[in-house]
Amino acid sequence: MDSSNLVGTRLGKYEIRAEIGRGGMGTVYKGYDPMLDSWVAVKVLAPHLVWEQKFIERFIREARAARKLRHPGIVTVYDVGQEAGWYYIVMEYLEGQTLTELIRERGPMPLEEAVHILRPLAEALDYAHHKGLVHRDIKPGNVIVDPAGQVTLTDFGIARAARETRLTATGAVVGTPEYMSPEQVKGLMVDARSDQYSLAVVAYEILSGRVPFEAESTLALLYKVVHEPPPPIRQARPDLPAGVEAVLKKTLAKEPGDRYATASGFVDALERALAGEEVVKAPTLVMEPKPKPYPVTTSLPQQEPPPAPPPPPEPQPEPRPETTPLPQPELRPVPSPSLLPRIEKGVRKRLRAIPGWGWALGGLAVLVVAVVAFLALRPMSSLPKSYPVFVSDREGKREIYRLTEGEVVRVTHTPGHGESWAPVLAPGGDILFTSNREGKREVYRLTEGEAVRVTHTPGDGGSGLPVPAPGGDILFTSNRDGKREVYRLTEGEVVRVTHTTGHGESWLPVSAPGGDIIFTSNREGKREIYRLTEGEVVRVTHTPGNGESWAPVSAPGGDILFTSNREGKREIYRLTEGEVVRVTHTPGHGESWAPVLAPGGDILFTSNRDGKREIYRLTDGEVVRVTHTPGDGESWSLAR
Repeated sequence: MDSSNLVGTRLGKYEIRAEIGRGGMGTVYKGYDPMLDSWVAVKVLAPHLVWEQKFIERFIREARAARKLRHPGIVTVYDVGQEAGWYYIVMEYLEGQTLTELIRERGPMPLEEAVHILRPLAEALDYAHHKGLVHRDIKPGNVIVDPAGQVTLTDFGIARAARETRLTATGAVVGTPEYMSPEQVKGLMVDARSDQYSLAVVAYEILSGRVPFEAESTLALLYKVVHEPPPPIRQARPDLPAGVEAVLKKTLAKEPGDRYATASGFVDALERALAGEEVVKAPTLVMEPKPKPYPVTTSLPQQEPPPAPPPPPEPQPEPRPETTPLPQPELRPVPSPSLLPRIEKGVRKRLRAIPGWGWALGGLAVLVVAVVAFLALRPMSSLPKSYPVFVSDREGKREIYRLTEGEVVRVTHTPGHGESWAPVLAPGGDILFTSNREGKREVYRLTEGEAVRVTHTPGDGGSGLPVPAPGGDILFTSNRDGKREVYRLTEGEVVRVTHTTGHGESWLPVSAPGGDIIFTSNREGKREIYRLTEGEVVRVTHTPGNGESWAPVSAPGGDILFTSNREGKREIYRLTEGEVVRVTHTPGHGESWAPVLAPGGDILFTSNRDGKREIYRLTDGEVVRVTHTPGDGESWSLAR
């Protein structure tokens, strides 16, 4: 069977309907999934790739790893399979143009539009790098821009599969030469900074209409990538601010350690330079040639066990095996997470001198003292028996779970390839959430186990991130009018709440006391928190430097909890009468984000302080881990 005539055939359960595009790694087809009655994209590997068995093994492993990526800026991988000698990967079907087609059609882009494209790509890359995955083939052909302006990155894993097998020994170039980093050309180990370099080449092309290095032969081109400085972009586009030159020069540096710490750091600097601001030299990251696991604020791929982290500033619970049930002492109401251990320690210290049966009696005495202390002090507890619902991929895909008295119960059972996420508790015990169970993102309500669709977004638009509002209304985010804005659903009628100017967007609404709405927006260039009062929008946070603030939660007394990277990495802050106070102090490379208020004033949040995303509770300055997700699974996104 020739790869050029697969149209009209089937691969597994997928019907191949039309060819979308082709490249060195394979051909992409528009497919149809009859079981789910939905369109998919099916990428069939080129015949020359499947001759190498090690490549196939690596490809399958990389496809499985890519399937775990869940980010709005990264194409969702549904399936990987083999049929009649053809190996294929099934992804979500995206309407729109490749960035290559967009650049060819329009030439150099306006500055604001360039940032609008680069920002989601940088955020998607940082997310993937945090997961330990490096793309290795960033180029405009692997970027899809839909009619609403949504930017999506495709093709994770294939370049790495080829790079780490004997395919490279045949002399084939793995990657697209114009966008390859110098270390990639030289065959060295690559990490997140290589993707950042390629993203800078894409930025150069978006802004100037051409790539920095061109030559008549591939060999001459690769020589320039390794040895020659990039031509100043202002030669091709003199109207660009001078600061753009410095930012691109830094990001296109031959040495990876001379670039920015993250892809978002590069785009932050580029955005400031495009605005004509003086660009402060961003911190660089000292890297080792050997790859190490990728923590949240660095950019190293996951290969070897991480070095031991520094001692955390706050006391942590003892590690528990992932295969055991969730630890009850953290989940039952107790007077203080640290009080009973102190009682036990004191009793043991006094019983060590007792010979013979003393140890047995001592253990019994410790148990008695602990039980007495627990019963006597139980009324002081502020720890609820039932935790809010949360999202986890512990069973392979995103679903919503509830943690009640130490038992994890699955709440949603999304059919097919669909997933459910972003839960919120509604009055009466219902759960509002986002799901793509019917092909695109919509808001659903779960009532007594039954999921009912709440929003019916027209066209290609999607809706999600719901929160209840007074009077039974629902606030949510939607791009039904072309970009993300906040909407209100009242008795079946949808009303647009925010009208963000220019290329700015607004999302993540929260209902505040007095009928106000707090939300996140980039209307002034970067993410900040705003308040909408009787039609007037007021900026609430003023994050210094390159930092941003987002994901607000309304707290008692008019306070606002939110996430910010104002001090270099994501932490949780509280805004009280204009004063910002840092709430979490995550040790090492770990970060903390997405706060939620729990009964009694405690703060529940997501953190990767122990290596992967789990849910934690902050009580009187002490951090306690709440979820212990088995295997490679993670837990995050508590109900707001």
